[in-house]
Amino acid sequence: MSPRVTEIVKLRVTEDDLLRKNHLAFTNIAQAFHDSTACIHNQAWGASVEDPETWIWLLDWESCQKTVEENAYNDMVHLLRGSVSSTLTIAHVAFDPDALKRCYSAPVTEMVFATIKPGVDTMHFESLCESIRMIACNANGCYGVSWGFTSEDHRRIVFIFGWESIQHHEAMFGSRVFEATGKSFRNSVCEAKMFRVAFNYTL
Repeated sequence: MSPRVTEIVKLRVTEDDLLRKNHLAFTNIAQAFHDSTACIHNQAWGASVEDPETWIWLLDWESCQKTVEENAYNDMVHLLRGSVSSTLTIAHVAFDPDALKRCYSAPVTEMVFATIKPGVDTMHFESLCESIRMIACNANGCYGVSWGFTSEDHRRIVFIFGWESIQHHEAMFGSRVFEATGKSFRNSVCEAKMFRVAFNYTL
């Protein structure tokens, strides 16, 4: 059986788009989809703190296979594409479900997207990511951490963190205990992008 998987939908919502003009429209899409399938455990969505035009939608699926088996899924994607002027970016990651829920329920949720540089040993990199997870989990103000590779590109990685505040996030990433590990991570990746997301809506 395939493991539970989180679908990450990233979209740009401009002032001219229906979803930006009427947040209830997105809520209605999510609610209708939630009611149409028993394969979704949880959903969460919200805007980037630094860039409110970037929205992130998380869907906690029973398995990756279920995303392609559900007719309602294709209807939802079609409806969503018709509500925004930008292209949707979709990725699937097998996050730890319990850690995921703690992360998006936290006052501050941080998501990091990055790609492993060519030549970097995958096993060493996985050990590095696990070290980051353990350091963060032991830090003050951390609600949870999970990470994983996307099923679309196995060299593309996503981290999700939940924090009590931005100050707690900054304290951990600026700490001595994280310094060497953080440097090794930065040297191992490219195309890194961080989002702080305000997940104000959940189902």
